[in-house]
Amino acid sequence: MTDDEQERQEPDSRQRAQLLREVACHLRTTDPADLSGSQLQELYAAFPSDAGCGAPPPNVYKLPIRPGPDTTVRRLRLSFQALAADAQRAADEIDRRLDEAGVPPADTGAGTVQPIDYNNVAIGRASSKAADIRMATATLVAPSVRFFSSGESQFDAMMTWRAELELAYEADGEFTDVLAGYADFLTIRVGEHPIADLLDSLSEDAAEFAGLFADDDLNDALQEQFDDVPFHRILIVTMVCVAEPLRGHELGAWLVSEVIAGMAGATDTLVLLYPHPVGIETEDASVLDAANALANYWLRVGLVPIDGHPEFLGQATAYNALPNARDKLRSVGNVEILVAARHIRPQQPPVGRRHTLIDDHDVPPGR
Repeated sequence: MTDDEQERQEPDSRQRAQLLREVACHLRTTDPADLSGSQLQELYAAFPSDAGCGAPPPNVYKLPIRPGPDTTVRRLRLSFQALAADAQRAADEIDRRLDEAGVPPADTGAGTVQPIDYNNVAIGRASSKAADIRMATATLVAPSVRFFSSGESQFDAMMTWRAELELAYEADGEFTDVLAGYADFLTIRVGEHPIADLLDSLSEDAAEFAGLFADDDLNDALQEQFDDVPFHRILIVTMVCVAEPLRGHELGAWLVSEVIAGMAGATDTLVLLYPHPVGIETEDASVLDAANALANYWLRVGLVPIDGHPEFLGQATAYNALPNARDKLRSVGNVEILVAARHIRPQQPPVGRRHTLIDDHDVPPGR
């Protein structure tokens, strides 16, 4: 340590140790992937160079950071954890020295920070800045599903539904629900009306499934694939949306699995899903790879390719595949996802006190 550093090094105090612990706590609970480049610059600038808290990566000022498993974000997370560990060790060492000197835990110096105490001022700024940035994030927990009829069908044999994905976050001691996604689906009673006509009356997404049916029943290929199961109902998932900040946590698969468990018959329903965006025809290898990856993702729900139409996925509720897949997805119910608070906003039109992470035009009127 240089003479200049020794001159401005503050004597040990319980206050300084506590401030260092606050810094460590904020760093452990803040994900740098949710911070902008300017926020990272402000946070690192708040740390004194001699506070024993390390230094930021050299390129930290050139971000912005976005969530994702890239090298920069991984390096920043490691840097945050290293800073937190250094701050914690420095605080423990201060307390150890104070204990040896016989200083009681209730240090009389733990009052107002004096401007001349260089390290107290600097570490206090770091703790305050970390706390401010922490307040700019929210941890979403406890995914749940809310069902309602969307009322689009003109036929008694078919009903249209939306399952809304909600999570919650705590602020000021209260939990607020957040609309985080949805699944659109429909149910059809077999044998009551030509199914292709029902689907064609709804949308292009629904009409894609028409080729799987013959009049008011399944086509021959489907009946042969599931020849040991009598079907009285069809459940078709036409759209699944999960808010972008929440993707990568299997919430889409979990949501569809919950839809099947809640809205399909236990033994008499055929579940169908078309995993590719409707109307896209391309030979671009990257687009095809992405489409295949998306199809493979939905296999986690327990669906399998349909014989003769492998671009469609389906499964019978009479088999064990769907409940077994749901069991494997149960851990998603315990997910905790840190997101930037700027993504969360009051829902318009209002639905109670609920907030939203998805675009308002994706939410039907009155919801």
